[in-house]
Amino acid sequence: MLMKFRKKKIAATVQTLITDTDNALESLMGSGESADQLLTRLGVSRQQAFETISSDDEVESCREDLRTAMLSKTFRLWGEDANDDEINRLWRIMRKHLPVLVEAVLTAKLNGYAVIRYVYEQEEDGFLSVGKVSDKSTELDKYTPKADGSLTYYSDNGEVTVDTNVVYLLLTNRATSTNPAGEMAGARLYPAVAIRKQGFIYAAQFIKRYAQPYMVGYIEGETESFSSKLFSFIAGGAIAVNREDRIEMLQNNADGQAFQRLEQVANRRIQKALLGKVKTSDLENGSRAAQETEEETKGDRIDGYLYMLGLAAQHMVDALLMVNEAYGKTIHAPKGLWFEFNKKTEIDIKRADRDTKYAKDANLRFTEDYYIDVLGFEPNH
Repeated sequence: MLMKFRKKKIAATVQTLITDTDNALESLMGSGESADQLLTRLGVSRQQAFETISSDDEVESCREDLRTAMLSKTFRLWGEDANDDEINRLWRIMRKHLPVLVEAVLTAKLNGYAVIRYVYEQEEDGFLSVGKVSDKSTELDKYTPKADGSLTYYSDNGEVTVDTNVVYLLLTNRATSTNPAGEMAGARLYPAVAIRKQGFIYAAQFIKRYAQPYMVGYIEGETESFSSKLFSFIAGGAIAVNREDRIEMLQNNADGQAFQRLEQVANRRIQKALLGKVKTSDLENGSRAAQETEEETKGDRIDGYLYMLGLAAQHMVDALLMVNEAYGKTIHAPKGLWFEFNKKTEIDIKRADRDTKYAKDANLRFTEDYYIDVLGFEPNH
């Protein structure tokens, strides 16, 4: 009966630990203070927090989901009276460098801002193409966004304001005049990542210290020689003891579930912040309706990342137009070129049900314009 009571007490203590940890993360990640204020209170710089968060495998797993979602989207370039061959040429350049732009979006979201540099190369016909895109995510502490939208680089020769029209891309996340470096979403992930890292350390110490069973011998008289025999016995073999002596194996029956549940708490926080939903593998319970709602939230969250990716891609298109206008081969696009993602055609179930009823009950027939303008079909369809 006493053992049963102890198990209930241990379970209650674990639950209290998990609840208190969850509440602490809620207060840190959901506080009204800004990301920079949170980092100041934690005593961590923006660059230190970004490096710590980026090295976490759960954060990287969520980043990979976002990366895959963005790269799977198809896009097009278009412009009125633009030359199709030139558009196709620019499209191939964008397709080549889109993965780097995706990384810039993820960096800007976690760090508040991202910086990349275009490296141009001239082709045989004089056209200036972006041959390489250099990601500056590992040296962001050298770049400082200013309130007027400019970007400053701190080199060995001093402070320099760099060109953000055709040479550098500065991508920010919710930047303001008082916070030109943008809102660092990763700051609110830092406590959860710290729990995961420290949790692994303590779990390793726990396993090393307690998961290995202990052998204890109870004897009468001299103990030194018996201890050496006991060590030999543990290494493998047999041991003989007197009738009055005995040997017992002591083992901790705790299964370390507190570490597993603490990790799940941290994982859920990271996933909710980055993806807008908790992965099924980290759910303890939940309804199907709740999961469907969170799946919609994830879709909306990805749309936010795609919006930033669209801004980054449009900047590269504009840079190519400007640099070729000044130094290379002019691109014929009198009204500009625009980058946009192809919209996925979705079935409007309510409209389809309504049209079916009209066609069946009222013998209504739809015109060609209705099929083209409303339903999105083309005459060749």
